[in-house]
Amino acid sequence: MLEAAVNHDGFDGLFSGYSGAYVPEILSALRQIGAPYTHALVERAIAVAYPDGYPEDPAEHQDELSYSDEVSEALDPLDRDFQRYPEPLPDLVNAYLARDT
Repeated sequence: MLEAAVNHDGFDGLFSGYSGAYVPEILSALRQIGAPYTHALVERAIAVAYPDGYPEDPAEHQDELSYSDEVSEALDPLDRDFQRYPEPLPDLVNAYLARDT
């Protein structure tokens, strides 16, 4: 979900779409699969898009989103960082799944 949203519409798309409700699960999954760089990148994007913090109730993610041209511009470098794939997310997911079988 993270890859699809960010690759398609950037972190703007992640946070403004339905997938934004899954940010806590995304962060948890990144920790579990061993993707600290991507985890930190998502946290940096959250800090930009939600200056008061990600809402406690994920269903309120769209209402709490601080969206403006400035926010979108601040997220652009994070989008590019993500799209360089500094961590092989598919490989990390597959390795994690292989450990659990």
